[in-house]
Amino acid sequence: MAIYHKIAIFEQSDVICEGIISLLRHSELQHDLIRINSFDELIYDNECQTSIDMLIVNPLLFFNNKKDLVKIQKLYPNLSIVALVSNLMDGQTMDIYSDSISIFDTSQQIITTISSLLKSDKKEENNEMLSERELEVLIQLIHGYTNKEIAEKLNISIHTVVTHRKNITQKTGVKSPSGLAIYALSKNIVSMEDF
Repeated sequence: MAIYHKIAIFEQSDVICEGIISLLRHSELQHDLIRINSFDELIYDNECQTSIDMLIVNPLLFFNNKKDLVKIQKLYPNLSIVALVSNLMDGQTMDIYSDSISIFDTSQQIITTISSLLKSDKKEENNEMLSERELEVLIQLIHGYTNKEIAEKLNISIHTVVTHRKNITQKTGVKSPSGLAIYALSKNIVSMEDF
């Protein structure tokens, strides 16, 4: 029995959006496609609320308002969010996405990226939960403390902090402090008031 994945595309350019839709339709992926035309549609539309598996989105749509992206991650905690890149983006902006595809990628590269994310869909469910100490280190990291400062605050060695950081990265798949902050917000580990 084939597993159908629901993929939503949020891109304002008709040419780019139709190109991705055509590419996916001609692939071997079993999927339903939804085109999203606004942030409100993504949040309030019933069709979107029935568990989309992947959101392919132009990161420029969230460039000035990352709170909207955090809201989406809270609504859909197991959602893979793929950045559809059409120009250069800085690394910090890209860290908050599950992966990225570029309009300059080959068809095979795009299909491979999407396919691998769909196969590992719900990866957070398979990941181990963060330990209590890892959560403490995570909170210190997102508040901008260095390894040395964290070690002093938590009364542990710097080596132990580095080990916890590696475990956090492995379990969350997120490396940067800004990406970890969005992860912590989306998982209700911290709230906006904590910043």
